[in-house]
Amino acid sequence: MKPTCGSGPQIAEGPVRYLTVRRDGRTLGFVRAAVDDSAAGYVPRTAAGEAAFDAGAAWLTALREARRNGLTPLAALHGIRRPGRPEAGVIAQDAPAEASSLDALEELSGRY
Repeated sequence: MKPTCGSGPQIAEGPVRYLTVRRDGRTLGFVRAAVDDSAAGYVPRTAAGEAAFDAGAAWLTALREARRNGLTPLAALHGIRRPGRPEAGVIAQDAPAEASSLDALEELSGRY
């Protein structure tokens, strides 16, 4: 049985697929899943400040709901579009992009 997303493992080793979360033309962060389907989570964009962290709570709740519904991390990533709170933003692309690692995605977010 494959791992599921949400409150399960959030650390990913290896490549990750991600979707950009935007609100009002500004990138808030990235919803992501490990390519090996072992983990999912949200990476806030540092430059977006508190709005990025606030949005993350809604996206993590959506991932946990997907897990409760039996979805794997990658399946949740492909199905997630809006967490139900307008202030959390929306997915800004049709298909996930891929980063070589969670560290690379965190670098893209401005964490390093």
